[in-house]
Amino acid sequence: MLTLFSKISLAFILIISGLSSFAMENVKPFDLLNGVNVYKNLQEAIKNPDNVYSLDLSKQNLKILPASIKELKNLRYLNLSYNKLTVLPDEICELTNLERFDASNNELVSLPEKIGQLSKLSKLYIFRNKIKHLPASIGNLHELNTLAAYKNQFEEIPPEIQNLSKLEELYLNINKIKKIPNGIYNISSLKILDLSYNDINTLSEKINNLTNLEKLDMCYNTMMSFPSSLSGLKYLKELALYNCNITNFPQDIGDLINLESLNIGYNRIGKLPESIGKLTGLKILDLSMSDIKSLPETMSNLINLKFITLTMNNFENSEKNKIKSTLPKTQIFW
Repeated sequence: MLTLFSKISLAFILIISGLSSFAMENVKPFDLLNGVNVYKNLQEAIKNPDNVYSLDLSKQNLKILPASIKELKNLRYLNLSYNKLTVLPDEICELTNLERFDASNNELVSLPEKIGQLSKLSKLYIFRNKIKHLPASIGNLHELNTLAAYKNQFEEIPPEIQNLSKLEELYLNINKIKKIPNGIYNISSLKILDLSYNDINTLSEKINNLTNLEKLDMCYNTMMSFPSSLSGLKYLKELALYNCNITNFPQDIGDLINLESLNIGYNRIGKLPESIGKLTGLKILDLSMSDIKSLPETMSNLINLKFITLTMNNFENSEKNKIKSTLPKTQIFW
């Protein structure tokens, strides 16, 4: 049983590490450029449609979006968040100059099949809805940089997603996904991939195709192991595999030379490889409840390690003292 202090300490580490599966909350979905006049009433905007570039209809209790939205041909920013929309009109797909679109926090059950016509779209926020599938035309959004679709009801992702050659941030956490489509492994531009809180049991060896990946979050999935090819992700800074039933740990984990935060708590690892001592840039390490009885001596090389969580393991007092002397400048949470 965790003490109150331990619970607070663990929560603190998760927050500062940025590996909380709800880190997407920090994304600002509708960050507009300075100097852009923001309309907040559709009727007023339609009076002068050619000069409307930004429309913010958030938090207006909307249940229906009028088809007249299509008249705003020059619209670049559209915010429909925090309403009660269940569907979007097909006419929204005629806004071909749209660059940022936020339809988060609604009750959407689907997206228009022709959403791929929004060829200039760079940021799409559809999180916290009830969407069950992405249209195949999503693959036509060749300028898309960020896709935030967490907390929906997706069970699978269309293979066309592999065509998003400029995609850098993909948030699909808190869904019902059971299998990662091979297409995702082909998006070499990805820097952030969040698939936490799903039902995924396999991570393919193809993960090393994501050569620019900086953050990978797979927390709370059912996978029993993870591929050795993961060590090929040389730019990876944050790796979260919390509570994934993992029993094996790659011997070459030390090859992740840029890793700063590693969260592998609540697994059944048992023993850490000696190569972990190569992670000299590591700042945060969570090994809570991992069936660990000792740490390798090579961890003395982790001179930048600020926090390590070792709660709910089986350390003898002698081993605890050894760890303290090995990591004299590290704050240790037992």
